[in-house]
Amino acid sequence: MERTRSTPKRVFWRSAKRSSAYELGGRSGSWIKIKHQLHQEVVVIGWRAGQGSRTRSLASLLLAVPGEDGLEYAGRVGTGFSDAQLASIRERLGKIERQTPPAKNVPAVHRRDAHWVDPEYVAEVRYSELTGERLLRHPVWRGWRDDKQPDQVRWEAEDLAEGPDSK
Repeated sequence: MERTRSTPKRVFWRSAKRSSAYELGGRSGSWIKIKHQLHQEVVVIGWRAGQGSRTRSLASLLLAVPGEDGLEYAGRVGTGFSDAQLASIRERLGKIERQTPPAKNVPAVHRRDAHWVDPEYVAEVRYSELTGERLLRHPVWRGWRDDKQPDQVRWEAEDLAEGPDSK
């Protein structure tokens, strides 16, 4: 396959057949859309209780990345978990709960009904981009990073650490 066109949020690939023309606004078997995805190690700083089918587990994990002045809130992840992982995560985090958020700048809407934990565990998420507020957009759980300590976590790319509008 030959790369022929890209945008910041997605990459289009064309088949090796040179006669395949790009059809603006249309779909064709000659072109395949592949979403651009980034990966980020994060420190888990809390969780929010689940509702409905997740009543006995959790709805999302609250995430942070170390910055110059301590942990900086990076968003929450609520997808990508199996039912077994949800139960295991809640049990793991239940042992290290605390009363206050370990990160700064947690939006009030994300603080609501949050259960805070000591920042002891590192995880990895996949995401599409950073928002203007420097939060992960569309994060998906990838798993624990038991080989990492929280103080080893950094933004994966320097240009991302500065935010999407920094250039």
